[in-house]
Amino acid sequence: MKKFIKLISAVLAVIVAFSCVNVFASAGSAGYIKTFDVANRNGHDKCCAVNIGVVDKNDILWMWGCNHSYQLGDGIQEECMTPVKIMEDVRSIVLEDNVCAAIKNDNSLWMWGNSRLNHWSEDDKAQKTPLKVMDNVKNIDIDWNNAAVIKTDGTLWVWGYNYNGLMANGNEDDDNYYEPTKIMDCVLSVEVESNHITAIKNDGSLWAWGNRFAYQEDYKGYIEEKAAFHPFKIMDNVMQASVGGDEDLILKKDGTLWKNLFNPEKIMDNVKQISKQEGSNTDVIAIVKKDDSLWCWGSNDFGWTGVGSYGFVEDGEIINSPTKILDNVAFVNLDVDCGAVKKDGSLWMWGLIGVTDVSGGMTVIGLNEEDFKDTFGESRAVPYPVEYKGFKVNLEYEKIMCTVSFELGGGTGTTKTLCAKGELLTPPDNPYRDGYYFAGWYKDSSCTKAWNFDTDKVNSDCTLYAKWLPKSTVTVIADPSRQNIIIDGEEVVLNTYILRDAQGFDVNFVKLRDVAYLLNKTKANFNVDWRNNAIRLDKRKEYTTQNGAELTVPTVVSAPTKTSITPVLTDGVTAPLEAFLLIDDNGGGHNYFKLRDIGKVAGFNVEWDSEKSCIVVTTTESYKE
Repeated sequence: MKKFIKLISAVLAVIVAFSCVNVFASAGSAGYIKTFDVANRNGHDKCCAVNIGVVDKNDILWMWGCNHSYQLGDGIQEECMTPVKIMEDVRSIVLEDNVCAAIKNDNSLWMWGNSRLNHWSEDDKAQKTPLKVMDNVKNIDIDWNNAAVIKTDGTLWVWGYNYNGLMANGNEDDDNYYEPTKIMDCVLSVEVESNHITAIKNDGSLWAWGNRFAYQEDYKGYIEEKAAFHPFKIMDNVMQASVGGDEDLILKKDGTLWKNLFNPEKIMDNVKQISKQEGSNTDVIAIVKKDDSLWCWGSNDFGWTGVGSYGFVEDGEIINSPTKILDNVAFVNLDVDCGAVKKDGSLWMWGLIGVTDVSGGMTVIGLNEEDFKDTFGESRAVPYPVEYKGFKVNLEYEKIMCTVSFELGGGTGTTKTLCAKGELLTPPDNPYRDGYYFAGWYKDSSCTKAWNFDTDKVNSDCTLYAKWLPKSTVTVIADPSRQNIIIDGEEVVLNTYILRDAQGFDVNFVKLRDVAYLLNKTKANFNVDWRNNAIRLDKRKEYTTQNGAELTVPTVVSAPTKTSITPVLTDGVTAPLEAFLLIDDNGGGHNYFKLRDIGKVAGFNVEWDSEKSCIVVTTTESYKE
């Protein structure tokens, strides 16, 4: 009864104390947030317990809290209890105790702080302000020792400390690898822990490597407590996983929550998100159900479960069964302090958010030490969720996963993948059908409405249909040639291949990159690269993805070619262009296209000048049949 009265008094005190507190009072317009993350300090007593990062409605990153390793990215090694503006145009953030990462809207990755991940320097000096380290990044997860990124093409890359095989390269050394190494394709999400990494692919399969995982041939399965130096598949139909600590959690696509990887045991139904941290005596677990209610259980040290009571290491208090602590929750995030964003955009936190610096300065939540003690006592921890006034989320965070099925029409390839509702779909690997060319994905079974991977978003479960074209049986011989070509009145020489069919007819075929290189900065310029499992041709854009192979030809002199219809995504829509695949002496493949076909797709005119015996390209004129 006394504990209940004390709790009611504390709640009333919080209401009074927070009614006049706005932690963003000095942060200008940063009153509404899109996402946030928290991280704990790593054994530094001269610092508050946590640092917090918030991305507001204007995509501005604000940070405050612990700064012993320059985690705030402001270039000053001093903790700060007032939000500091760090970066603009930020989409997402990940904070670890000594290192931080942010992904901008242009998919560039920026990092700062001090850890084994400091491949930005040749020594152990910290990176004091955000530094760009990579482009084309979709997601990232980091630990003190390792980082893993998912690029926009779905590939997974890892770098850092190779403890127990975290680099997945087969090596059993404990070296540091500062250059990102590609691990696998078609990855949807990744989780990095101190001694293992797990990844979920687009098809819902869960993969893992590192300590605790090893394949035992004698038993035809996987056992724990050993290291795996290559990724292996654990199970299917997974939407989210949190592996490590005392209890492995697996959220399946049907909303069921399971524990234990190798002998799964069902916990509950109707779950849409999980979050977990390692507590002092057991894990702390939080889940958001499909009805938007938040439930917690596990170690209650420092009020981590948010149930309203304190437990400490010496007490060993454990909340054994799931307990509801909030309603209308969009997502939850656990660390040494715990946070949840409600559907109305308000941010609620509990746990060690009240620890002050040794000098008795301001707390992370904006109360001075005296006011905090009046409210929460000497514990310096908050045992139940309290609202941060001034925080609002102006958009829904909840990601509803949709299933996209692929009707292969007699071919073989990917049959299903997952995509968050309202997001763009990553093209799957091209399917194969003997005797046919793959000619793109379509919304209807009659293959009349093409799917645009640049603009069409997945809003529900749907099916895409593969279009096929019969293969040609013509045998051709390829001979390298140099062809005079006039582009907007200026004569240049283009390396081509003459493809001669059985009747002796010659046709010039060229590389896309060569044409993009020559037409750069004209009215018909276009960019071309390999992205999202396909050749991408983006019209009316400068050619910025040069690879050094422009205006060169394979070393092969004369050889039979493989005919193909190569899918080229032109402004997001698949354009099946006739091409010939040439294999050079080193085994490299080179696609060659008709110049007229490129003109038709990219939007420039191509003609033959019989008097000058040369090709004429006019970039100011549209293609004429």
